[in-house]
Amino acid sequence: MHRFWAHLLINSWVFLFAAGAIAQTQAGTQPPEPEVLPRHRLVYSNLLAFRYNPLGLEDRISLGYRFRLYNDSNLLWRDAHIGLAFTPTINPATTRIGGTLTVKPIAVLSLSAGYYFVAWHGTFDYLYSTDSATDDFSDSAIENPEQDYQGYSTTGQEAQFRAQAVGKVGPVVLRNDLIFFYGNLDLKGGDSLYYHSSLDALVPNSGWALTNDSDLVYLSDFGLIVGVRNSVVHAFYKDEHYGPSDDTENINTPTVRVGPLAAYVFYDRPSSWFNRPTLVLIVNWWLKHRFRTGDDVNQGIPYLVLGFRFDGDIWHRR
Repeated sequence: MHRFWAHLLINSWVFLFAAGAIAQTQAGTQPPEPEVLPRHRLVYSNLLAFRYNPLGLEDRISLGYRFRLYNDSNLLWRDAHIGLAFTPTINPATTRIGGTLTVKPIAVLSLSAGYYFVAWHGTFDYLYSTDSATDDFSDSAIENPEQDYQGYSTTGQEAQFRAQAVGKVGPVVLRNDLIFFYGNLDLKGGDSLYYHSSLDALVPNSGWALTNDSDLVYLSDFGLIVGVRNSVVHAFYKDEHYGPSDDTENINTPTVRVGPLAAYVFYDRPSSWFNRPTLVLIVNWWLKHRFRTGDDVNQGIPYLVLGFRFDGDIWHRR
């Protein structure tokens, strides 16, 4: 079966800078001076996303508390906060339950750390694991009934450490999102690697991998955001992740894809319970991937993500 996971990050810079542009359009003039945000907030967000090449469907939920750091309405300091959130992720193959601690000292920088309990359900031919980084984990191999790639259920833990940085000149925004992943699952037969469907890569068990997304976008004055994304994934293998006769060259990563992205923020009404409904479309092409540049999947077939996100304030106190 195909991979049922959609990896999509609707990032904070989209809403931070788009909000001002939308307010300006709605008023027909320069936006009014923003107010200081409440000191205590209980907030939520929800992201539902569909992905193709590989195929997936996922819902990401966040429910958390934010403590405002500064009593300042300036955009650089206005949303600076410390936050703690319950952040489950649900898709047909896995469930991830855990929390995330975020420190945002300034609008242009956000740091976070998350820890999660992960359950693989054994559906859709997952979990696939192996003891050699040279094994074939392509779509065709996993879906081939003659191969011994039957998925199984298991549990484990996952941690991630994330840094987001943004810069803005006029209507142009450059954003970089770096995430380090650590996974530790109970794999069968002493296997040392498993296919991480979010990263679309074979990653080491009790080991590390990273993703880096770089976006260059233009912000319109009516909620439309268009630009280009470059994404890189890298898994950190050791000699123990190869067989005795294997070449220890990393043939799986880094993977690279690039292409256009677009988002439309319908409106931004701060402190409302339902806010910033946003449609997002990402269409990328694989520049480097062991199986998606012609060996198993034609390179002309794009990586496609279609997502819908919204958020809101459940409670706040000044």
